[in-house]
Amino acid sequence: SEIICKLSNYGLVSNSDMTNLPLNLQIIYETNTLKSKLRSTDMDSAKISKTVGNITKKILDGKGKGDLDPDTSNDLLLEVLLIALQYRLPDLAQKCLDGLQKPFTDVNFDFRVKFAEADLCVKNLGDDEQSYKKSILTVR
Repeated sequence: SEIICKLSNYGLVSNSDMTNLPLNLQIIYETNTLKSKLRSTDMDSAKISKTVGNITKKILDGKGKGDLDPDTSNDLLLEVLLIALQYRLPDLAQKCLDGLQKPFTDVNFDFRVKFAEADLCVKNLGDDEQSYKKSILTVR
């Protein structure tokens, strides 16, 4: 999928070719394209939010229709969840968390989700988030 993303960046693969791919590859392509754009350009938060929202909706819709198996949808949702947390989109992060299908069969995956939940809790504190930094807790 990263190869498809690079080919698309050079104009060797068109977006219309993406619609012929299976849903999971389309989502991986869109996620990698977003991550590539975030690394190389300054996207405004509204555009990031819209793109993350569209990807999340596509995953949840595909999961609901049975186009994505639970493990694949969980992997994709976690990937988008981490992007949402990184760019401070708590509503979308919560939507991703709510869409995860439990129980998780992989212990490492379960830990990653628990850490993401903790990160979301801290980000939901808003201005009070600073009071939970390690240096401040050490002083206490």
